[in-house]
Amino acid sequence: MASSLHVLSASSQLDAMEAELAQEIWDVRHLPGVRYAAHKSDHLLNFTQIPTPFRLVLKCYFRLLITRYSLSECRTRLRHLRLFLDFYVPRYPCASDFQPVSRSDIEAYLLYLKTGADSHGKPNSTLQIWNALSRLRYFFEYLERTSSPQAPLAPVGKLIWPEDAGSSPDRRSNEIKYIPEAVLHQLEQHLHELPAVYLPVVIILRASG
Repeated sequence: MASSLHVLSASSQLDAMEAELAQEIWDVRHLPGVRYAAHKSDHLLNFTQIPTPFRLVLKCYFRLLITRYSLSECRTRLRHLRLFLDFYVPRYPCASDFQPVSRSDIEAYLLYLKTGADSHGKPNSTLQIWNALSRLRYFFEYLERTSSPQAPLAPVGKLIWPEDAGSSPDRRSNEIKYIPEAVLHQLEQHLHELPAVYLPVVIILRASG
């Protein structure tokens, strides 16, 4: 009897999850295992801004992503794919899949990104461009590996080249932080008050500048 109740409970949870995934807006609180910020009031992943012909394939893709990444990361990836569709749909207004995508389209999209602006009206940064192109490549690779009829006809490796977006920008590369000289001077004045365990750290700080 207990075993039967367990099976019924598991079946009910699965049905509830499938019902949620069939929606155009997912409330991730109803999806087991999804990582999200419980203290925030917004727990939704919204597909309503995705053009209808492409909505189903993106929802299939995000069924996989939502088990691997946080809600925040999934939103970011969805936003980047929506950005590509903003470029792609006017270019191929009759398309209902990604089969027509060619190398020339990717080069045009790269120019679109480089001349575009972010939500604050500022030019897209190197990091934003890298993220947009990388996440598009991940999506196309998913379509290719699953033999989806929505996949581009050309191999992904021939569409998006490694050098298109360059290497991943390091957010910290230009953020070298120095301890102010006045602070170092005060530190040296009070060296005798520091526990011995911290002295090697101070020596390294001074030696490295």
